[in-house]
Amino acid sequence: MFGVARGKRAIMWTILLIAMVQMPHLGLSSGANSIREHFGVPDATAQIAVTLPALLSTVSGFIFATLIRRRAVTKKTAVVAGVFLVGLTGAAALLFHSSLWHVYFYNALIGTGMGAYIPNAQSIAIDTFDGREFQMVAGIQSAFINGGGIILSLAGGFLVSASGRWSTAYAMLLVTIPIAAVALRTLPREKRGAPRGEGGRSRRGTPVHKNVRRYTVELLVFMIFYGVLSSNIAIHIDDYKAGDAGTAGVALAFMMAGGVAAGFAFQKLSSALRENMGSLAHAELFAGYMLLGSFPHSKAVILAASFIVGLSLSTMVPHCIFSASRFTDPSNSATATMMIGTLAPGTGGFLSPVIMTNVTGWLFGTSTSARFIFAALASLALAAALFVSNAVRARRRPSSAARMSRWD
Repeated sequence: MFGVARGKRAIMWTILLIAMVQMPHLGLSSGANSIREHFGVPDATAQIAVTLPALLSTVSGFIFATLIRRRAVTKKTAVVAGVFLVGLTGAAALLFHSSLWHVYFYNALIGTGMGAYIPNAQSIAIDTFDGREFQMVAGIQSAFINGGGIILSLAGGFLVSASGRWSTAYAMLLVTIPIAAVALRTLPREKRGAPRGEGGRSRRGTPVHKNVRRYTVELLVFMIFYGVLSSNIAIHIDDYKAGDAGTAGVALAFMMAGGVAAGFAFQKLSSALRENMGSLAHAELFAGYMLLGSFPHSKAVILAASFIVGLSLSTMVPHCIFSASRFTDPSNSATATMMIGTLAPGTGGFLSPVIMTNVTGWLFGTSTSARFIFAALASLALAAALFVSNAVRARRRPSSAARMSRWD
């Protein structure tokens, strides 16, 4: 099935199930307004509360990567514990939700869990599947992440709307408890303790390859531009009278639907374009943002552009993960996937409004249309720069057969 060996299919489906709950904070964001009204706090306070998991996942990812590198815990333990912690937090939020500190505490726990299971599930995939298998799994996984994001967003919004209470959004997290049970049963076991080299001597993990750091930087920069849509679409629609908050929600759903579509197409595109997948991702951003900036009053164009921008996420993220996997081994894959799976997207997403809003505000004022066009032109420049860089690198230092094995 999907070109994966029969003995690995249970692991594949478990990793895909985990991918569906990789963005639990999207469902919680539906309760931001309810939190603001219930506790009488400013907008920023409620927004910080619901975005806390994304920030804490980076910190947690660093901690677990260090523990795994020192062989204090296994990757499977980190994944199972992280997924179960998110489910347990959901249950606690349904029972105890009287104070604002509960919101911060629960979201901090969710971020801790995300940092444990997101990069390490990816690391297990890298260790388990061969090159062509992992190329396929990386794309399908991205599709499941976006599909799960759509489901969690809709579920969170429905629960809050039906009950009028922010805490009910956490009920959707209960689904992670059976997923943790499945992961406990199906993920491969890994021995604790330091690995042994020749003569029985303790061997430390190999350092992270410089190309892993390069793909981390590429993904971080991409996320700064990708985040322009989600942070500006609601304001853009309101400014140009193209709809309301519901329209913004539909646009974000279209964006994630684009991620689903590109995820299923990733294997074929990656085999054809290889390193130029990064250029394609930025070209997709260019196309989507130019449409948004050029036709700001059209609801149909906004939805189509959101879908195109969504394509870029499942073009770039699995490309960086798959490419970096060619330079990892089981001793350093946890650190590598932490860098690409949590550090790059978390930091890039956080910096996106800080950089793009301030820069375009200084240049063009508050016009979101100008902001999207600026992001489009910058993305086109990055697409060209990556294309030229990859062409030069291929001529100077052709990849060895061993490192290229995952492509073939």
